[in-house]
Amino acid sequence: MTQRSAPILQKLLELDQQIHAAFTEIFTGKKLGKQSRKNIEKIYYTLQISGLISPSDRLDQDSDEPEDLEDGDNWNEEDFFGRQQRSPFDTEVETPQIDRDELKKIRQIFLRLADVFHPDKTLDDHDSEYRTEVMKEINQAYQSGDLAKLLAIEKQHQMGELIDRDSEDDLTRRCARIEQENEFLKSQFANLKQEVRLTKSTQQGSMVTEYKKMTKSGIDPIGELVAETESQIKIITEVYQFVTDFRDKKITIKDFMKGPAVL
Repeated sequence: MTQRSAPILQKLLELDQQIHAAFTEIFTGKKLGKQSRKNIEKIYYTLQISGLISPSDRLDQDSDEPEDLEDGDNWNEEDFFGRQQRSPFDTEVETPQIDRDELKKIRQIFLRLADVFHPDKTLDDHDSEYRTEVMKEINQAYQSGDLAKLLAIEKQHQMGELIDRDSEDDLTRRCARIEQENEFLKSQFANLKQEVRLTKSTQQGSMVTEYKKMTKSGIDPIGELVAETESQIKIITEVYQFVTDFRDKKITIKDFMKGPAVL
């Protein structure tokens, strides 16, 4: 939408600035009587109030504001064409915080166990094979950050027990972890569905939904908006020509008071 409408909006902005500049030249460059000035100011304000040009308070300091018309607020390009806003779909991704104390503890236990069970610390082939298998368990637990498993191996060693290398306990722990992760993912999925429902209920979400419905029906809402804006440009171009004709003395004050023919 921005790509298709940006050139047109830029054209509108330029025309708007040119019309204001033309009125400024009229107020500062022409010798106007008090009543003529008031009449011109009324046209100027009428164009602003009608929305054909943006509100502005840049009138000659010596002129009096028409009593039946209110002065416009200060105006800038962002307010006129829509200030940039943040999308409701832009979500901030929470970065998981690393528990440094737990990582430190895992590493400390790993180093202690590696020092005890390193295969190079024995000359017995059977013991070396046993240590190699235990080190596989220790390495696996360390790489996966499984503090519970490392503590269990250390406790078995301190009690003088053989380290259980049966995969059943490891499989049980893995299944428990997978179930825990699965529950977490289910919770995340439920939260995401809730966020989608809330987003769809917003004004922006409704616009997206309506846009999709219209495009499926063969309607191009952006194209229609662009076409409507282009027709508005034609009107404002004629207004600009009307104001500059008066500035350049191509029409009289009487003709000017009648307003642009397009209106």
